[in-house]
Amino acid sequence: MFISTRFLSDRLGIDKDIAAFFVDREVPAGNRYWKDRLLYISRGNGFLFIPVVYDFLFKLGLPKEDLFESGQVERMEAILHSAGKVEYDLMAGAEHLKECYTIMEGHVVNKWLWNALDKYFRQNHGGPTEDLGLPLLPLNRADTFLFSICDLNLDEGTTRNFLTYWYALMSSFLMMDDVVDYDDDLKKGEENAVTFLGEGKEALLKAIDILRRDFTTLSKINPSLGAHFSGILDKEMAGGSIKLILDRKESIK
Repeated sequence: MFISTRFLSDRLGIDKDIAAFFVDREVPAGNRYWKDRLLYISRGNGFLFIPVVYDFLFKLGLPKEDLFESGQVERMEAILHSAGKVEYDLMAGAEHLKECYTIMEGHVVNKWLWNALDKYFRQNHGGPTEDLGLPLLPLNRADTFLFSICDLNLDEGTTRNFLTYWYALMSSFLMMDDVVDYDDDLKKGEENAVTFLGEGKEALLKAIDILRRDFTTLSKINPSLGAHFSGILDKEMAGGSIKLILDRKESIK
């Protein structure tokens, strides 16, 4: 479904130039992440996060000319192309990681983040470190994207601030999907982050608490974005799938 520049700027609080840049951008030819898609940005969280992240970087002080630089954006798209090959072509995660290193070779500016990623993925094998990763492991599945911003001039303090918002955003997107799909995923036996919090309604309520905290964090850098997420959750709790689960008398197994 088409996403307009106005929706991104007015509803999600994204800078208009950043919104327009990605809405108007052509889908990169042959890129497996955009498999069979005609639009660069759609309502799917896996695409919507791109302008949101670039807006974070802008709000943290990076100039637009750095964010719109063709080589930077193309490397970001190459990282996502590699991620798409994992999803659609069953490429091993180790090969994806190797490709991330190859794509960014010779372009690393933010050495603090580069070293933190190296420790995270190579030494800790994707397990949380003191700098990267959330305790709830399913919420970390987009973290190879962080390689794509190692070519931006961010100091350690600004990078740490960015990571706070990155994890709040990824947790919001991924946890919201898992909360809404909780019942269906249980029936199908599919992985769901909520199950890592326990069982039944108690686990679901813990997940909702995590979402509320994430929305509060996002509101610090982008009040419109935090309000947008809160509105979606409130709607689901008032009359959507979440309400159906929470109103159920019997326990969820």
